[in-house]
Amino acid sequence: MVRFGVSTIADLVLPRMRAIAGAFFILMLSMLGMALGPYLTGEVSDILIAQGVDDGESIRTALALCTCVLVITIGCLLNACRYLPEEEKNKVEIARSYGEPI
Repeated sequence: MVRFGVSTIADLVLPRMRAIAGAFFILMLSMLGMALGPYLTGEVSDILIAQGVDDGESIRTALALCTCVLVITIGCLLNACRYLPEEEKNKVEIARSYGEPI
């Protein structure tokens, strides 16, 4: 998924902003996905343990609950798919309006 996201971002932003936009995307992906995901899974597991759930069952349930975030992700991707064709049509006009040589 990373390669599609970076390539889509690079296709939509001005040429002089591609490196920054790609780096920002990967930074947010790392911060939200790879850092926040395991932390929240552990927090949910700890909450379940505090409620008296067995250790193994708590981590299993926490992992299952944290995959529910994928529903939000799918919704965001479907929403982006609605606007992507229009943005691709307008990218040349937007670049010219900012003085970008094309």
